[in-house]
Amino acid sequence: MSDSFLQKLSNLLAEKVLSLDEIRKPSKGFHPSRPLYKHEQYISDCFQALYEIKGLMDQLNYSAIFLASFRNTPAMTKNKISRYEYMIYHIEGYLLRVTGIMDRLLILVNNILILNLTSIQCKAPIMLINQKGKYFDRIEDLIPGLNNALLQVLNYINMFREDRNTIAHSEKIGYSDLRRIEMFHIILNSDQCEEFENLKYLVKQMTDKKVIEYKKDFLICNKKLEDLLAPVYHLLETYFFNNYEVLLNSSLVN
Repeated sequence: MSDSFLQKLSNLLAEKVLSLDEIRKPSKGFHPSRPLYKHEQYISDCFQALYEIKGLMDQLNYSAIFLASFRNTPAMTKNKISRYEYMIYHIEGYLLRVTGIMDRLLILVNNILILNLTSIQCKAPIMLINQKGKYFDRIEDLIPGLNNALLQVLNYINMFREDRNTIAHSEKIGYSDLRRIEMFHIILNSDQCEEFENLKYLVKQMTDKKVIEYKKDFLICNKKLEDLLAPVYHLLETYFFNNYEVLLNSSLVN
């Protein structure tokens, strides 16, 4: 659903906006031959916001691939990066990214509905929870059912928020099922590691098993997010094209 909506926006952007570029060199940036009309700026803003969400979702899928792609290269050995530390790096990266989906989604909502909020204001406490329903009511008036779809995404993402806040503000992730593996990897990376050569195969087996489990969890979470985002995109897509026509006709009249 997101790819379909994004492709439609991409086609519209190429036809109505990028065709105005008077330089046409990506390295030079976008230089329109004239100021954009409202409907053209609308396309650009909405496309950018939707593309940002897709980029983050792509990164969440990359996390599953990278997690299972550790290679014990000379650089890894030199910097004492064990497979455990590599795994933790990608688990923490996943948690930091997944909670960012909501903010980017609300920026998209803001752009499509033209709520005129700044990016900093596009947060769940402002748009969905507090301010006595100011934006909540407005969103529901413009697109009935959108608030419920957004809250379902928020509730799912909030399951990750405590862990995300822990690693962002205080300490690295400390899941109990990883403690034993961490202990063995500390030993194997210590100066006395030669005394524990017989542990290497056991530790590799334990780590392999955990990597498989977490990769599976990543992919399940990503699929769940995609399923929750689909109805949001459906509602926003319908509204976008209706609103685009209004802005286009307004530009033609003026």
